[in-house]
Amino acid sequence: MIALYIRLSLADEDISSEKEESNSIVNQRELLYDVVKEHPEFVGDEVEEFVDDGYSGMNFDRPAFQKMLMLIRQRTVTVVIVKDFSRFGRDYVEVGDYMERVFPFLGVRFIAVTDGYDSVAHQIGDDKDLEIIIKNIVNSYYSKDLSEKILTTVRAKRRRGEYVYSGRPFGYLEDPENPAKIVIDKEAGQYVRSMFDMALKGWDTRMIAHKMNDLEIPTPNEYNQLHQIKGKWGRLTKGEHIFWDSQKVVRILSDPVYAGAYVSAKHVRIVAGKKKTRAATPEEQIWMYDHHEAIVTMEEFEKAQEVFRPKANHFVLPYKRNPLKGKIVCGTCNYTMVYQERKVMDCFYMCSCTYKTNLDFGCSKERIPEGMINDIVFRQLKLWFQVLHQIDGRLKEEEKQRFEQMQETAKEVSRVQKILNGLQNKKVALYEDYSEGKLGREAFISKRDVIAEEIAGVKEQVNELHRKENEIRNGKRKRKGEFEELIQRIDIFQNEIILTRTMTEAFLDKVIVYDKFHIEIRWAWQDLIADMGLLEEVDEEMRTAAHKQMEQEAAAETDAEAEEKEVAAV
Repeated sequence: MIALYIRLSLADEDISSEKEESNSIVNQRELLYDVVKEHPEFVGDEVEEFVDDGYSGMNFDRPAFQKMLMLIRQRTVTVVIVKDFSRFGRDYVEVGDYMERVFPFLGVRFIAVTDGYDSVAHQIGDDKDLEIIIKNIVNSYYSKDLSEKILTTVRAKRRRGEYVYSGRPFGYLEDPENPAKIVIDKEAGQYVRSMFDMALKGWDTRMIAHKMNDLEIPTPNEYNQLHQIKGKWGRLTKGEHIFWDSQKVVRILSDPVYAGAYVSAKHVRIVAGKKKTRAATPEEQIWMYDHHEAIVTMEEFEKAQEVFRPKANHFVLPYKRNPLKGKIVCGTCNYTMVYQERKVMDCFYMCSCTYKTNLDFGCSKERIPEGMINDIVFRQLKLWFQVLHQIDGRLKEEEKQRFEQMQETAKEVSRVQKILNGLQNKKVALYEDYSEGKLGREAFISKRDVIAEEIAGVKEQVNELHRKENEIRNGKRKRKGEFEELIQRIDIFQNEIILTRTMTEAFLDKVIVYDKFHIEIRWAWQDLIADMGLLEEVDEEMRTAAHKQMEQEAAAETDAEAEEKEVAAV
C-alpha cells in the first residue's frame, strides 16, 4: 500500500494567503496523486490518504499519523509520500530518526516531493545530506519560534486580566460586552452558592453530592449541553449515567474562581510544541484577586476547604499501587469501579454509582474483594501465557514449512525457466538456420510451430509456479511481527508469582464486573488474535488448558486431604 500523508496545522493558516494556498489539504492531495501517476512502479498499487488537519508538526501524536504507523508496523504500507519534510514533522531529531532508522528497518520507501528526496535513490554521504539536515533544523526552529510567540501573547493577555481559557467555569458565562471577561450565570451560580452553603454547614462532599442528586440539579456537563455552553467540563462521560459525586463537588469547592480570583498558568509546557507539561510553581502562576464578580467571599471559600482537606491528626493510609487500578468497570453502568483500601481487612472494589451516590441504576452493591479478583486475573493470565506459547510454536512451524515451500517453488521456477530459455535459444537457432538456407520453409514452419507450442506450455508452467509462489508468500499471517513482540513481552513476565501493575498495563484492557460470579476479562491482544484468524484455535486451546488446570487442582486437593488424614492417624 502507498500512504499519502497530508498535514495542515492551525498555525499554517495564519502565515499568509500564499502559504495557506500552497499547504492546503487540496493542493497537497493533488501534488501527491500526481507523483503516484508519474512513477510506473506504483501502477496497480493500493493508495490511501492519511490526513491530519489542524495538528502541530512538533509531535507525532496525531490520529492519522498513528494509524499510518500501525499499518507500517503491520508491513501493509510500504511507501510513504509527503509534500515536504515539514508536512511529515518539524522535530528534526524525530524526523531524522524515522528517515534513517525506522523506515529503513521496516523496508519503507519515503518520498518528500518538493524537497527532492527519495530514499530509494538516496545514498549515505550524498551531497544532499547536509541540505536535508539544515531543512529539518529550520523547520523545527520555525515551529518552536512560532509556539513561543503564541505563548508570549497568551501570557500578556493573562497579565492584563483577560480570560484566555476556551471554556468558562460552571456558574459563569462569557461577558457579552467583552469576551475576555466573565459574568455570573444566575441559574448555575445559585447551584454553586448552595454547594458552598452546604459546605459551610459542615456537610462533607459525599453528602453534598447526594443532596444535589436528590434535587435533580444538573451536573456541569449536563447543564452546559442543555444550554449549549462551551464549558470546562463539557466532555462526555465514560458511563451511561451522569450524576454528582464527591470528585465533582471538590472541583467546584476548591476553585478560587468562585471567590473572584483568577488563577492562570497552572501548568508550564516543558518543550515548545510538545504536549508534555509540568505543574507550575507558585511563582510561575498568575493570581489576580477581585478579578470578576465573586459568588462567595474569600473567607467563605477558605472555610469550605476544610470539608475535604484532611485534619492535622487525621490518619491517611499510605497509597497502595493496586495492580488493577482504573482497569475494573461495572458491567451495568460502565463506570470505573472505586477501589477502597483498608488497613487490616482485604481491600475491595465497588461500583462508583453505588458508592458515590444515592442513586440506583441497577448496579450490583456487592463488595468485590481485591484478592479474589487479582487471583482470577492472574490465573487467567498464566493460562493465556501457556496457550499463546503453544500457538507461537505452531506459527513458527507453519513459518518454517512456508519457507521450505518457497525454496522448493523457487528451485522449480529456476528449473522450468532454464527449460524455457533453452527452447527460446532453440527457436533463435532455428530461425538462423532458415535465414542461412540450411533449412527449407516448410521444415522451418513445422519445427517453429512445435517449439512455439512447447514454449507456450512451459510459460504456463512458469506462470502457475509464480501464482503458487504468491499464494505461499501471501499466506503469511497478518500482524505476525506484532505477535512475536507479544511473545517477547510475555517471556519477561513468565516467572512472576503475583499480579503486578506492570503486567496489567502490558496485557490487560479491562475487567468488566457484573457481580462476584459474573466477571468478563478483556485482554489487550484480542484484536490481534482476531486479525490473525486464530480465535477458534485459541478458544479451543483455552478450554483444554482450563480443564487440565482444574484436574490438576482437584488432584492436588485430594493429595492434601489424604496427607491430612495420615497425619491425623499418626
